Amino acid sequence: MSVKGTSFLARRADKKLGEDLRGHLARLFAEHSAQVDENDELEYLEPKRSFDYAVATVTTPDLDLRFVRVRGQFDLWISTPGPHRRWDALDSALLWLDMQRGVETKSDIPGWGYVDWRAINWASIDEFLIENWGRLKAAANARPYLDRR
Repeated sequence: MSVKGTSFLARRADKKLGEDLRGHLARLFAEHSAQVDENDELEYLEPKRSFDYAVATVTTPDLDLRFVRVRGQFDLWISTPGPHRRWDALDSALLWLDMQRGVETKSDIPGWGYVDWRAINWASIDEFLIENWGRLKAAANARPYLDRR
């Protein structure tokens, strides 16, 4: 398949993921003025991007979320908003935050990992994001090794 064909499929997959997020994470979009942001053109330069790989970035005034889906794997990355985002895996960021606060890691950190994308529990993702919004913001802001510009 040509690079152009790969780019078309990647854009279509990303758009579909963004539509899924907008349609299923109603509280996130309503309560945090969330918007699906267009991906950077660099996302589409990779000629060998997998056909089932999708990326969607959701921006809010105080936190950016990057949803990644590939072959049944589902990952969520967080960053403070700005032109030079420094993405950090959600589970890693929350673990680090809890360690810095001297608290035992909470068992509510989701282990979405491998999921059947057709049967994903969107309501649990929406609920987790809303109920842990303060922790997510704190975690995105607390990583000292990330060079913030």
